Amino acid sequence: MKTLKDTSSVCPECKRVIPATIYEENNKVYLSKTCPDHGDFNELYWGDYELYKRAEQFANDGVRLDNPRTVVYKGCPLDCGICPNHKSTTTLGIIYVTN
Repeated sequence: MKTLKDTSSVCPECKRVIPATIYEENNKVYLSKTCPDHGDFNELYWGDYELYKRAEQFANDGVRLDNPRTVVYKGCPLDCGICPNHKSTTTLGIIYVTN
């Protein structure tokens, strides 16, 4: 097992944000996390480690939004919308062309 990075994830049972680890094993990438109330979870994150490494070259966390549309009341992931905590970048620009 080769640890790639630490991150945050969500418990699939209670939706609490919990620490998680992304790791490589047998040329696949997994996400491992432990909820204090619901136990351990291991999930396949990427089916191919080489493809994961290639995609990571383009990773960009972005910047906080200048014009958030919602207020944070309970925290992620319970406050839906574009809140002040979200980061954003242009991933795919769409231009409408009309007559």
